[in-house]
Parts: sequence; structure tokens; C-alpha cells
Amino acid sequence: MDSISYILQEHLTLAVAIMFVIIACRIFQANIALVLGDETPKLNGATSLNPANHIDITGFICFLVFRFGWAKPMNVNVNNFKNKFVGKIVYSLSSAFMCFLLALLSAIIFIAVNPKSEIVVILLRSIISISVVFGIIDLIPLPPFDGSIFISAFLSSDVEYEYFKLSKYTTLILLVLIVTRTFGMFLSPFVSSVVKFIINLAIFLVR
Repeated sequence: MDSISYILQEHLTLAVAIMFVIIACRIFQANIALVLGDETPKLNGATSLNPANHIDITGFICFLVFRFGWAKPMNVNVNNFKNKFVGKIVYSLSSAFMCFLLALLSAIIFIAVNPKSEIVVILLRSIISISVVFGIIDLIPLPPFDGSIFISAFLSSDVEYEYFKLSKYTTLILLVLIVTRTFGMFLSPFVSSVVKFIINLAIFLVR
């Protein structure tokens, strides 16, 4: 296979991995919200398999080019949660939990099966890395990331309102940091450490 064909194959496989991780994590999180008492994500199509309901084009392109990006924001009304405090904590951690679980399951499959197909190898490796990146991003304790909902569980309503107003600045700052690759330089050590831990855990579980 020539270099151009390999690069094209790699990027197409990466695109499939990105869509799979984003859709799987968002559907899981939307169903968690439903269990907690809020139907807003479901009503907005977040429980659907339709990629258009989950993929943010700019975030998707950033994932393809810079290996760091984002999905469409999940609309959720935390006031509908049966227990608002517990609901915020569980909901905010649900997407990251699913991301790390996907990474672990992919690592287990990779080690147990030892696939010979180059496409399958690229796909599994991409799912592992993208899942870890997406999971870590979800835990960032600033709006609009899910980690901010975790922090908001411990804030008063007045402070929470001011806190979430930061999202109009953090989104722009994030985009600048990704395009200049500063974000990647900062997160790469964390991603590498988590990936290494997951691989070692998968090896322990398989062998």
C-alpha cells in the first residue's frame, strides 16, 4: 500500500472511530439523564443513532486534524433530576465513564484477539486514544465541559449562574488552544498516562 492510500485509510478509520466514540458516549449519557429524571436529551434526539444529532462539525474536524475536539453540547435540565445533587454528579461523570470503558474494552479485544487486519488494528487503537481524549476533556472542570456540572453541584445558585457564564469565553479559548496545538501539548502527558494504565489493566484482565 502506497503512503497516500495508507494516510487516506488511516483518516477514514479515525473518522469512524471518532463517530463511534461520540455517539456511544452521548447515547449512554442521554439515557443516564433519562434514568435520573430528565427527558430533555431524549427529546432533542440524543438517544438516536443519527450522527447528525451528535457530531459537531468543527469539533469533528479538530479531532481529525489535531486529535482533540468535541461533540455537540448535550442539552439537559438538571432541575428535572429526582435528586439534583446526586444527579449532577452522576450525569457529569457518565460520559467520561463510558469513554474509559470503551477504551478498556477495545484494549481487551486488541490484546485477546491480536487482529492481523491493518484496518482493525488502526480502528481499535483509534478508539482507545479517542475515548481517552474525549473522557479527559469531559472531566475538565470548566463550562461547557461536563466537569463543570460536577463542580456546580457544590455551588449556590447565584455562584453557579456566574460560573456557567464563563462558557462563552472558554469555548473560544479552547478552539485557539487546539488550533495552536497548545491544548494538545498540555493534555498529551495525561492522555499517554491514562492509555498506558488502560493497556496494562487490559493485559492484566486478559492474561
